[in-house]
Amino acid sequence: MAKLHSEPGTWESFLEKFMDGEAYGFWHQHVQEWWELSCTHPVLYPFYEDMKE
Repeated sequence: MAKLHSEPGTWESFLEKFMDGEAYGFWHQHVQEWWELSCTHPVLYPFYEDMKE
């Protein structure tokens, strides 16, 4: 399920930890950090709509 965790447990417990930000951190924080970095560094930030074009 997630090899970086030694024992991820059941899907339900993993999902609960993921939703609480305990498994990988919060998604919006991750995106915000990369978005801010893209102002000063050449970060490719593809959007779904752009990839479809």
